Amino acid sequence: MPEIISSNNDDRKLPERIFVERLKLYYQSLKQSVLAVLVNSTILLGLLWNDIERSHLLGWYSFALIVTIYRIIVWWQFNRIEKSRYEERQWYLHMLIGSILSGLIWGGAGYFLFSDNIFYQALLAFIIAGMSAGGIINLSSFLESSLSFLVLVILPFLIRLLQEGSTEALQMGFMVFLYLLLISVSARRVHQTVLNGLTMKFMYQRAESKIKEQALYDELTQLPNRRLLKDRMLHALARAQRSNIKGALLFLDLDNFKRINDTLGHIFGDGLLQQVATRLNQHIRTGDTAARLGGDEFVVLLTDLSGSSAEIAQNVQLIADKIRQALEVPFKVQNHELHVTSSIGVSLFPDDSHSVDDLLKHADTAMYQAKNLGKNAVHFFLKDMQDSLNKRLELEKALHKAIKNEEFRLYFQPLVELNGTIFGGEALIRWFKDDEQMVPPDEFIPIAEETGLIYLIGDWVLNQTCHCMSEISKLNLPNDFKYLSMNVSPQEFNQKDFAIRIEQALKKNALSGRYLEIEVTENLLLDDVSGTVQKMEKLREMGISFSIDDFGTGYSSLAYLKKLPVDSLKIDRSFVQDVLSDNNDATIVKTILSMSHMLGLKVIAEGVENKDTWRFLEQHGCQFFQGYLIGKPMPFEEFMIKLKNGSVFEP
Repeated sequence: MPEIISSNNDDRKLPERIFVERLKLYYQSLKQSVLAVLVNSTILLGLLWNDIERSHLLGWYSFALIVTIYRIIVWWQFNRIEKSRYEERQWYLHMLIGSILSGLIWGGAGYFLFSDNIFYQALLAFIIAGMSAGGIINLSSFLESSLSFLVLVILPFLIRLLQEGSTEALQMGFMVFLYLLLISVSARRVHQTVLNGLTMKFMYQRAESKIKEQALYDELTQLPNRRLLKDRMLHALARAQRSNIKGALLFLDLDNFKRINDTLGHIFGDGLLQQVATRLNQHIRTGDTAARLGGDEFVVLLTDLSGSSAEIAQNVQLIADKIRQALEVPFKVQNHELHVTSSIGVSLFPDDSHSVDDLLKHADTAMYQAKNLGKNAVHFFLKDMQDSLNKRLELEKALHKAIKNEEFRLYFQPLVELNGTIFGGEALIRWFKDDEQMVPPDEFIPIAEETGLIYLIGDWVLNQTCHCMSEISKLNLPNDFKYLSMNVSPQEFNQKDFAIRIEQALKKNALSGRYLEIEVTENLLLDDVSGTVQKMEKLREMGISFSIDDFGTGYSSLAYLKKLPVDSLKIDRSFVQDVLSDNNDATIVKTILSMSHMLGLKVIAEGVENKDTWRFLEQHGCQFFQGYLIGKPMPFEEFMIKLKNGSVFEP
């Protein structure tokens, strides 16, 4: 039986779907109904041939044949002509006409083919009763049709019995009346049973569809989820190997999505993800798949790529760039205009791998490489990327162990004034593995920030720095020694309880806030300038001072410096080390020194490694220095000895 409903069936309301199914049930049983009419009318013709006037009998039989032919034609068309939604009422009308005409056939038989012979009356009653029962089954899905059919069939026969007036006819009439009532009730019950059955069927289908949807599709974006994506990737890989065609996997991650979630809330984040999903579907080819893995990670599966490897790579690059550029267009979420970019990693199959998991891993690796190159970029997978990722994963695992086993140490590098007096020290974290091999901070700090381990490490550094400063304060040093400084990442600073944790660490070590300086980078200012200033002011009330570390390498701005309650700037070592050989670096350093003096800010030059650099900085107004010329980072015990001896650097 062909489908009567269109491809939009899933969007229909339940009553509409049930109505369509009721039509199908009627037309499925129409073949048996027509056959019963043909057989019973022929039998009746033969039995009454000598008892009823033949002109009446043949007229009735001809009408029955004409109606039967009409119903056969309708049944044949229904089974062979494709139907669409707007034709449903047309098929309902054919059903209604057919049932009325069929009722008239047997109603006419009961009235016009009535015989005085009691035997033929009983035979006619038997046939009419049988056709009435058959009509209930055939028309059970439409109560109005089944009741109309019953009235048209039985009522004329009942009237004819009453007109006959004999005792036997009246008794039979009474029985026919009771039969009409009984069969009408039965018709209603059968109809309700059919409706209940259809309702349960569609409710079950809807529940089954919902379960399947939840298992295979992302609830938020309605895109295929990881499970369905992997299934399609398996088919694509098998087809690529069998037919010698190729495909590609694009692993897409939204840049700085977390900032939108954190600042505006998950409602805006979810709205953005839904619109990203819509745009992805709008900018991929028919037959390709856009899926969501979770969070802000999406994957696009490209299939049926042909040509040379270079041509395929170029084509994939064009598609990836098209998607990346589409996502650069601002999104409108609840009257907010949101700007995001995307980093896309690409793996090709079957060239890169024959494994679904490996392809995903390779594309993920390439995506992180795109982020490392500055974000908003497309990068293809290379084997050395995977080696780098494996090394990173090993380092992350070791970092968890280092926190648990307290493998970190604090080293301190002296800060000196122009006259060589040590006025402070910078606390620097060092990680020594079990084999006493040191892991450079620039290797493990980025991993700690990405994984959230930076919070645990930051707490350890804070408490250790306060403890060490507390020990230094017991030496009764001259007032020349001011403070210890410590670096704080933007993630740490942006925690709501950051100021509380600072206050707790100071109280725990009975330390005044004036002995602690916090070094922040310019990147801290990008997200929320007013919130940053408010938090800094609260910490300054405790006596804590602030300096901007690595100044000149980030988003330097006089507007920021004017707003921020900072005490000093630290010129990044990348500028200081080449002031004698690079005119650009020399110009930058001189500009920073001049600008800072006008703003009343203290300037510390990092990376001072020789006396010539010292003299250059001195000539241009620098009064505070840090670097290997003065002293390398050293363990706290060695730093304490230097302070106890009253060590003064001689430039």
